[in-house]
Amino acid sequence: MASLKGKEGFTEYYKAQLPLLDYDPDPVLLINPAYQDELTFTSEPLAWYPGAWLWPKAFPPGTMLPGLVEGHFYVLNAASLKPVLALNPQPGEIILDACAAPGGKTAAIAHLMQGQGELDAFDTSAARLHRLRTTVDQLGYSNIRIANRKAETLFKRSPAHYDGILLDAPCSSEKHVWHSPKHLAAWSASRIKRLKQQQIALLNGLWLALKPGGRIVYVTCALNREENEGVMADFKQRHPEAAISQQNRITPDATLFDPLFYARIEKPS
Repeated sequence: MASLKGKEGFTEYYKAQLPLLDYDPDPVLLINPAYQDELTFTSEPLAWYPGAWLWPKAFPPGTMLPGLVEGHFYVLNAASLKPVLALNPQPGEIILDACAAPGGKTAAIAHLMQGQGELDAFDTSAARLHRLRTTVDQLGYSNIRIANRKAETLFKRSPAHYDGILLDAPCSSEKHVWHSPKHLAAWSASRIKRLKQQQIALLNGLWLALKPGGRIVYVTCALNREENEGVMADFKQRHPEAAISQQNRITPDATLFDPLFYARIEKPS
């Protein structure tokens, strides 16, 4: 497997899943509650997520909707909201979005916390942090802290600190690779192994930053098992005390969802 490289290798490795990478569902709108009364268009609500709307039928997909630049809503794929529901952040809690940029899941967490408690939104890329800061500034909440922090060593300054942690881990992101000639040419199966090692390091480090009784939601947009079920199996072997629940794969479709995997991991009290 490690010898598979480039487009030919990618096609061979993912041959059974390639059709899943060509779906192009419409995004949804995560509405900022502070601006809901100022929106100049309406749409149908996303039935299973409060405060999110389906893409408005009056506008072709990709249209620059009125209010977007001003931060009245955030455009994202519906799958991204599922792990936020699994995390279930509450007002007054101390929550970490560990790999937060560009900030869609941060926004969803912030709205559920209603400005109460503490929300840390960390990343390690200067360019991505700039995008994250723009997103957070538009939210209008004063309880969000942005910083350049390495998630895997965060426990050294914040041991057993967080009630809940969202880890949207760096991953293979096969849909992006498949549609990028540059990344497709550079792809290799060995990259999956490197990413899995990074994901394991991130998850084990963040476990030490989690309070007893807290929970981590692990997320990737990868299709391969190594970075998903494989990481969960490795983590459970290292931490038999952990309870892994809500382990789900979202299958891509033409209507709503991009590929996503997420699992909730609970730490005993």
